[in-house]
Amino acid sequence: MSKYYSETTTLYKGTYLHLPVTIKHYSNIHSLSSQNQNILLQELSISLSIHHPFILNYFGVCEEGSNIYLISEYLNKNSLYYLINQNCSYLH
Repeated sequence: MSKYYSETTTLYKGTYLHLPVTIKHYSNIHSLSSQNQNILLQELSISLSIHHPFILNYFGVCEEGSNIYLISEYLNKNSLYYLINQNCSYLH
């Protein structure tokens, strides 16, 4: 994982186009090094460009001052670990 993941993020549940979404708030990104800011923005750009039925969908990103908000589809079971352990018993 990249270093910027250690920075504080907050997750919110919201609605976008009548769909439940997760809003991930990256706070104070300007406190990151310029290299980590670039890595974060590159990864967000890549995430927004990928569309596949087995990959989490991202709907958009908003930058407001030193904050970034990433909007993605909402996963009801909260984690990939949970989904794998519940639905893929052959992986155990």
